[in-house]
Amino acid sequence: MKRQLTRPIVKRKILPNPNSASVAAVSGTNNRIEDRVKRAELWMICLTGAMAFFSLCSIVVGTLQWSSMRGQLKEMRSGSADTHALAEATLAASRGWVVIQGTGFGFTKGKHFPSGRVVLEDTGNSPAFNISGWRCVEIRSYEPPLQKGILQKVPGAVCLPIAGGTLGKGVPIKMDAYIPIQIPADFSSDTEGTGPHFYYWGRVTYDTYPSDGKHHSTSFCLKNGGDQLGACREGGFQAD
Repeated sequence: MKRQLTRPIVKRKILPNPNSASVAAVSGTNNRIEDRVKRAELWMICLTGAMAFFSLCSIVVGTLQWSSMRGQLKEMRSGSADTHALAEATLAASRGWVVIQGTGFGFTKGKHFPSGRVVLEDTGNSPAFNISGWRCVEIRSYEPPLQKGILQKVPGAVCLPIAGGTLGKGVPIKMDAYIPIQIPADFSSDTEGTGPHFYYWGRVTYDTYPSDGKHHSTSFCLKNGGDQLGACREGGFQAD
């Protein structure tokens, strides 16, 4: 009887894969790196949001500050304008003012030449200095010319200088002038008449104290009407 030989069962011992540990280690490292990256990204998002929030807050604060500064600047400009207006009003109240206080018209004795009178007076609260200027008289059919709103001398008119130096407060200056001719037949004795009139016009310049840095002037244009001189239609009385 033959013996049946059986192959002995050999149990193989499964050895651990040497690479599995390194793979696990690498996987764990990658997971840790991914966690760190995610945390870093989260921090970046938070920081970016915080920066955006603070930037928005800065814009709001800047806008509020600018609005407040604009209000302060407006108040400063308003206060400056009020101060300037007050200073001008104070100067205007204390300076000299040369004005026309009286007029007259008539004829010289004997020769009956037409004659006019203008009375200047400083009605301000201080003297007027460096008074100078001119005045003219003429029998004319038309009013004296204006150039840029300023009365002008006319060739052929009788023109005289005005040189008073200093004009004290409330002290009148009488300025008489006549024309050495007989009046024409169509001479008008009424201010509104259509014939020739006796015209008396001129311009006075002066300085004031306290000084406001300006050279002031008073101009007048008058024509006869009865025994007085009335204002011309244009350039009658101007003073600054």
